[in-house]
Amino acid sequence: MFVCLLRGINVNGIKIKNHDLKIVFEQLGFTDVTLVLQTGNVIYNTDLDLAAQKEMIENALRETFNYEAFVIVRDAQEMHSLIDDYPFDLRNDMQPYVIFVNSDVVMQDLLLLPRDPDEFVQLGNNVVYWTVRKGMTLDSKFGNALGKKMYKSDTTSRNLRSIEKIVAKIK
Repeated sequence: MFVCLLRGINVNGIKIKNHDLKIVFEQLGFTDVTLVLQTGNVIYNTDLDLAAQKEMIENALRETFNYEAFVIVRDAQEMHSLIDDYPFDLRNDMQPYVIFVNSDVVMQDLLLLPRDPDEFVQLGNNVVYWTVRKGMTLDSKFGNALGKKMYKSDTTSRNLRSIEKIVAKIK
């Protein structure tokens, strides 16, 4: 099983219905396609390697929906471990995030971004973990820097609670 995380759909005018997204994945030959939430989280099976999946999916999304598609593809086992490996205390006043990254250079760059005193960043296995005060995700120093165009093609983030929902759907 694999999970594809689409970046930037159903925001900024890019609207893709889950039904239409599922059809694209099925047309690519992927099986057991399941969508989770409305934010571009797709679970599926294939025998293709990660790089081939990423290229096929991005091309199909660009052609079908006419937008600059960027995706992160991970295997199901890796998704499971993200929850157990989350390094920060889960507090009611903080938002827990996992930032998925396609590039080692970008991953190292993210670790050097400025932060507010009450937000924390730590390197994980092919991810960067981040916790930030609720209501400050986009306004924090790190969140603001993370939103820069230079990271668009290589990153996407998910709240840890969204990852829990994705993992719960993996067979």
